[in-house]
Amino acid sequence: MLGLSDRSAIRRLFGLLLDGNNAGLLEAVREQYTLGVEPVSLMRGLLDLVHAVTVVKVGRADNPVFGADERNAIADWAQNLGFPSLHRLWQLLLKGHDEVVRAATPIEAAEMALLRVLHAA
Repeated sequence: MLGLSDRSAIRRLFGLLLDGNNAGLLEAVREQYTLGVEPVSLMRGLLDLVHAVTVVKVGRADNPVFGADERNAIADWAQNLGFPSLHRLWQLLLKGHDEVVRAATPIEAAEMALLRVLHAA
């Protein structure tokens, strides 16, 4: 209703990015867009998730706002992703976010930015 994505959808997108699932990623992005989620909100959500994973990786306590499923997923990603990968993800998503904000067609900019992230690995 507010153009915001729920965090489980963001976790799913993040998982698809990490799995290298092109078709699934595009389908999930379009699904969220069809539900009324703004593309910039998806990008912000992914940035927030990368930040959360990085913070947990450096040893700072879990955020109590997150539910158990989210804390478990974040802890798992923190254990399996290295700092170089997390920093690269952050930079690529940040660049994509800026492109989506400025784009005439934000959904297409989001799709292209996320595909770039997926293939940068």
